Amino acid sequence: MQNSDFIEQVKQSFQYLIDEYDFSIVEEQFSSKFFGNALIRYRSESIDITITLDRNQVLIGLSPVFDMSRRTYTLSALVNYLTSGKPETAYVSPNKGDEHSNQVILQVNQVSRILQEYCSSILMGQFTGWEHIGTK
Repeated sequence: MQNSDFIEQVKQSFQYLIDEYDFSIVEEQFSSKFFGNALIRYRSESIDITITLDRNQVLIGLSPVFDMSRRTYTLSALVNYLTSGKPETAYVSPNKGDEHSNQVILQVNQVSRILQEYCSSILMGQFTGWEHIGTK
């Protein structure tokens, strides 16, 4: 999978952010010099979401726009807080036998599903518990 393929896969899997939650894409980066890393950033009036490909691992971070510290919360931390610790794996561990592109697609689809399933109040800008994340 090339960087542009990663960006296109993210756009496809996260289209609901634009269609349902009024996000827009504000940044796209990819670098062939650094392990093929790439990122795409979405923004709404209240939330920044960054989806990153870093050495074959897909990561997602959310930041409240109003937070001047620009602290970023992982999807795992948010799901843990929102579900009171219900077990959920936010990231897929790549299988050694899978092709690189299959690993990345699987991870993109999984983090997209988890974000959509558990974080609707955050995506709508109606979440106020940021200061409590990671304190349970």
